[in-house]
Amino acid sequence: MAGPKSSEPGYAGGRLWGGVADRPPAEAVKSLTYSFAFDAVLLACDLSVNRAWAEALRRVRVLTDREAKRIQRGLARMEREADALLRQADRAAWEDVHTFVEVTLHRRVGDVAKKLHAGKSRNDQVATDLRMYVKELLTRLDGLLRGLIAALLEKAEAHAQTPFPAYTHMRQAQPTVFGHYLMAYVAAVERDREDLRVRYNETDVLPLGSGAVSGSGFPVDRRLLARRLGFRGISANSIDAVGDRDFVLGFHLWAARLMIHLSRMAEDLIVWSSDEARLVRLPQEFCTGSSLMPQKLNPDVAELVRGKTARVIGHAVQAMALLKGLPSSYDRDLQEDKEALFDSARTVQDCVAVWTGLVRGVEVDEKRARGFFQSGFSLATDLADALVRERGVPFREAHHIVGRVVRWCLDNHWRLGDVPADVLADISPQVDSKLLKGLGLESALASRDLTGGTAPKQVRSQIRAARRRLSRVLRGAQVP
Repeated sequence: MAGPKSSEPGYAGGRLWGGVADRPPAEAVKSLTYSFAFDAVLLACDLSVNRAWAEALRRVRVLTDREAKRIQRGLARMEREADALLRQADRAAWEDVHTFVEVTLHRRVGDVAKKLHAGKSRNDQVATDLRMYVKELLTRLDGLLRGLIAALLEKAEAHAQTPFPAYTHMRQAQPTVFGHYLMAYVAAVERDREDLRVRYNETDVLPLGSGAVSGSGFPVDRRLLARRLGFRGISANSIDAVGDRDFVLGFHLWAARLMIHLSRMAEDLIVWSSDEARLVRLPQEFCTGSSLMPQKLNPDVAELVRGKTARVIGHAVQAMALLKGLPSSYDRDLQEDKEALFDSARTVQDCVAVWTGLVRGVEVDEKRARGFFQSGFSLATDLADALVRERGVPFREAHHIVGRVVRWCLDNHWRLGDVPADVLADISPQVDSKLLKGLGLESALASRDLTGGTAPKQVRSQIRAARRRLSRVLRGAQVP
C-alpha cells in the first residue's frame, strides 16, 4: 500500500501531529523517527484498541450510532485483511502503525475517521498496544514452557533409574540418575513459569484513557474499555500510565533468566556429548556437520541457544539503560523499547521450541555412564557415610580416612573397590574390605531416599508432582 499523501486533508502529509508544526520533517529525520518498519507487528492490537475506543466515544455521544457503526465496519474489514495490508504496505513510507491505521481507515470510511482520535493520544494508545502484545506473548510462552516441561518429564520418567555421574566444579562428584538431572531443569523452568505469571499480572493493566499525560477530556468508561480489551484492571495515574515500561523491563529480565537456564542446559549437553565424555547422544536433526571434516557432527543448535542468550541479556541491559535517565510521563526515547522487545520475543520463542525438540531426541549411553563409576571415585562419599553409620566414626575423621584411601588409589592406579586389605589396615583400622564390598551403585542411589534426593523412588515422586503442577493454566493462577 502506498504511503500517505501530502494532499490527504487533516493529516499533515500523513502525520498525526500537524498542529503548530507546519513544516514536514527533514528526510534524515524521517529515517531516524519512523518506526512502522518494526511496530507494524502491533497492527492487530492497534485495530482492537481503536474499535474499543470507537464504542467508548459512541457511549459519550462524541460519535453518533451511525458514525460508530461506519468506523467499526471499516476497522473490522482492516482486521480481516491485516496480513494483506501489511504485505502491500511500503513500510518505509509510514511514520508508525497508528498513522497507518488512521490514514487507511480515512481512505475507506471518509472524514468520519477523523473523529476517532478525540480524547486519545498516541501515548496511551501505544502503551495499550504494547501491553496487549506482551500479554499475548506471555500466553504463547506459557504454552511453550508447558511443552518443554512435558518433554523433560517424559525423558526423566524414561531415565528415572539410569545411573549418571553428577558433577560439581566440573569434576565427578557423586552418583545420580539422568532423570534427576532432567528434574533439575524442570525445577528451573517451573520457576520461570511461575515468574511469567507475575509478569502477566504486572502487564494486565489498561492505560487507555490516560490521554497524552493528564487523562482523557471525555468521560469514557475505562472499566468497560478494560473488559472489552481483556484487561483485569485500569491504571491509577495517567502520568505514570503513559510512561510506564516496567512491564517491558520485567519481560526482558524474565527472558534473560529463562535463556540463562536454557544456556546452562546447553552447556551440560555439549560437554556430555563430547568425544571425550560420550555420555549422551544429541539427535542428529539438531546438529550440523562440518564443511571440511566429514566425520564431524557438531552441537550447533545447543551452541546457538547458548549464544543467543547473550543477545537476550543485551536487550535487558538496553531496556535498563533506556529507562534509567527518563523523567516521568512519555518521552520519545520510549520508541526504542520495541525493536529489542520484538527481537527477544522471537528469540525466546524459537529457542524454547527448538530446545523442546532437542530434549525429546537426547539419548543416554548407560553402559558408558556405568563405566565412569567403575573407574572413578564417585562412591567415596558413600564409603565415608558407611564409616559413620557402621563404625561410628565422626564424619570429619571418616572424610580424612577415605581421602587417604583415594590418594593411595591415585598414586598406585587402583580402583576404589579393589584396594588390598593390608593397605586398608595401614591407612586405618576402621576401614576394611567388608566395608568396601558393601559399596554399590544401586545402593548408593537408593540411599538418597529423601525429598529432593536422587533415589529413583524420589525422582518418580518429583515427576508426579511436576505433572500435577503442569496442568495449571496462566490466567487461572493470577493473584488478586
